[in-house]
Amino acid sequence: MTLQDLKEKVDNYKNSIEKVSQNREYWQNHTKPLLKDTLEKIKETYPLDWNVQVLDWTSNSEGVNITFGKKPSGIYEQTETSSRHYVKKGGTIVFSQAGNGDVFIIILYPSIEELVSEKEHKVLGKISPEKITEELIIENVGVFLDEMAKWENSNEQNSLGYFRKG
Repeated sequence: MTLQDLKEKVDNYKNSIEKVSQNREYWQNHTKPLLKDTLEKIKETYPLDWNVQVLDWTSNSEGVNITFGKKPSGIYEQTETSSRHYVKKGGTIVFSQAGNGDVFIIILYPSIEELVSEKEHKVLGKISPEKITEELIIENVGVFLDEMAKWENSNEQNSLGYFRKG
């Protein structure tokens, strides 16, 4: 290999760096606002107990999600002197910016403190930011809702009565 043979590899590297820069710019100017607006529209149209969050405290590693957040699980422990309510951390679908500017679509499952541990998250895909459309966002929120319904009705997350890890 000669010095001249490196030209193609150098050009390929430069193109890769430029693509990352383009992805990041597209995320900021188009994808992030589209995600926020579309998820807000979904939230307003279907008033469940969910919230839209923009996770932008780390530049070029941002995210936008819709989440059910934390709330009482409906399970509580009663003793003669006190009662304790267990908190359920709700599910989330997050559109998360990867280091190269592509976007991961990830489902985070609910959990109930000390009773139901977090299930492994599910990656729905990784795509370039310019391929994210309102239709794609809505479709993935549909998949998320299907997964949340499965989780709520699943025997996997329901431990046997009177038995608890601890």
